[in-house]
Amino acid sequence: MSTNSYAAWFAAWLAVASAPAALPAQHPLDPLTSAESVTAMEVLQAAGGVGPDVFVTELALREPPKERVLAFQPGAPVTREVRVVSYDYGANRTFVSVVDVGGRRVVSRTEVPGVQPAALPRDDSLVKQIVRADRRWQEALRKRGITDPDNVDVNPYPIGSFTRTGEPGRQVVATSTYRGRGTSGLLRGLTAYVNLSTRKVIDFEDTGTNPPLPRQGAYYQPDSLPPPRPPLAALTVTQASGAGYSVKGNEVEWQNWRFRFAVRPREGLVLYTVGYRDQGRLRSVAYRLALSELYVPYGDRGDGRFFLNAFDLGEAGGVGTYGSLALSDADCPAHAAFFPAVVHDYRGKPVDLPKAVCLYERDGGVLWRHGAQVRRDRQLVIASTTRIDNYDYGFEWIFRLDGSIELQVILTGLMNTRAIPADTGRVRVARHYATVVEDRLEAMNHQHLFNFRLDLDVDGATPNSVVEMNTEAPEPGPLNPLGNAHLTSETLLKGELDARRQLNFATHRTWKVINGSAKNALGQPTAYMLIPGENAPFYALPRTRMRKRAAFAETHLWATPYAADQIYAAGDFVSQGSGDSGLPQWTGEGRSIENADVVLWYSLGVTHIPRPEDWPVMPVKRAGFQLVPVGFFAKNPALDVR
Repeated sequence: MSTNSYAAWFAAWLAVASAPAALPAQHPLDPLTSAESVTAMEVLQAAGGVGPDVFVTELALREPPKERVLAFQPGAPVTREVRVVSYDYGANRTFVSVVDVGGRRVVSRTEVPGVQPAALPRDDSLVKQIVRADRRWQEALRKRGITDPDNVDVNPYPIGSFTRTGEPGRQVVATSTYRGRGTSGLLRGLTAYVNLSTRKVIDFEDTGTNPPLPRQGAYYQPDSLPPPRPPLAALTVTQASGAGYSVKGNEVEWQNWRFRFAVRPREGLVLYTVGYRDQGRLRSVAYRLALSELYVPYGDRGDGRFFLNAFDLGEAGGVGTYGSLALSDADCPAHAAFFPAVVHDYRGKPVDLPKAVCLYERDGGVLWRHGAQVRRDRQLVIASTTRIDNYDYGFEWIFRLDGSIELQVILTGLMNTRAIPADTGRVRVARHYATVVEDRLEAMNHQHLFNFRLDLDVDGATPNSVVEMNTEAPEPGPLNPLGNAHLTSETLLKGELDARRQLNFATHRTWKVINGSAKNALGQPTAYMLIPGENAPFYALPRTRMRKRAAFAETHLWATPYAADQIYAAGDFVSQGSGDSGLPQWTGEGRSIENADVVLWYSLGVTHIPRPEDWPVMPVKRAGFQLVPVGFFAKNPALDVR
């Protein structure tokens, strides 16, 4: 594209993308607006930072330093900066730019050498073109009796841990070939590896071990679901007096809780400045709560699917990029309120999502009871959802009347499957890497490894410390004369290396963040405890590149002193990365976390061993954790619930 034609294209883009001038931000953490996104791209264009081969992989508000946010007074001027990660495809160069949208100037523009951004839409069409032109691929189809290549699809996949070393330029991707619709049409044993910079197939594998494809229609089709059962009895939630919460801008108040929220294109839903009003005083609980990382490795031993492993954040595109983050009316109950968000496409154009977040109250069962005295619980839920490739993820932050917070991840969508020989189609062996879910079709074992960045500020950012709690039964003797005793020990984790901790079911291991200078009425330090739910270890073997890239999953808990630029557990750039950044690097410094501004990083593993009941579309699976007050109050804070 010539310079003149590109200038004309960009002018046309601006004409479409331009949004009405938004009201000035009222708070430093107000979400980015469409107008601010457009301004950021205009400023970068004027500075020469946007060209015909430049793609935007991240465009988000650059959050101000914590101390500035906490010192902010309503009515004070707000400086707004936008962080833009862009990739020049032709030059194979990645840049991070910061734009002051109010001052309409580029604050900084820095090239980050040796890194790759997330997958781009151009990759998909380019890979298909390269593979289809390869004679070995064409011959492989003929060998399988396929004479209609137009009905065959080529699907690229970032291979990360299995990238060919020494290959220059844009990331190398592996490709799978499918006949017909859905993953059940996978042609096994046929894999092409493509270098997107040299535009060549650098390696080609054809084991020729392709069984007959499953029966026609062996994939999820909404229009072929079975006839619906009789309708359920109507269940309607009504709030005659209106909702019990109030929302001003992006700040929510409900019962004694107050917090802010926003949607960011890589992390999705983020909660800020979470506080609890106690006897007229707003007490700090957390500064920032968000998903940090999501890695999905498959446990297959080979035969064309071993390379399935990807960072769904930062490598596969992120939860908000290209508008993948959106709620339907059925994702939330009928009485829920929906809130919009602005994300972006790969040219930096704002994408307005009218239903990105929902907020609603729901019944929580019995809150507490004794004899004739019973109180019923109410919960406030703020939720978002996203589809990344074949999986759909939901994230629900749940606030309770007893001062606790729960995070629930919901997992659903479609499984990755492949055809198998007819004579083994219904056999279940004692040791297996996959589960038969349909005649001549199996789904592979895999994991979903999440990491959550939990910046707890218990009664203030400092002085906070991390304490581990373990419960054990002492050996027979003075500490356990009758054999029934069990005691809890508390261990202060003084440094980052001390805080690399695993779950321990046998000792009911939990962790709490305490404030060493704030005491409750009993003289105890105020604290919030992290209580794990379901979890799993990372099954990739030690010293493998897969394990190195996702080293955040090595342990279930990490703790670091607060750093504004340490947001992603595996580092800013994970695509084709070496695994040398992120939590292992940061915590290797051995910084003190005693009486500091502490951040917890919690790794949550979900191991999916497929079931026939997961076919053809999976029912929801839930996993999560809780943040519970421990000594934050001197007694049950829900005694005053009517």
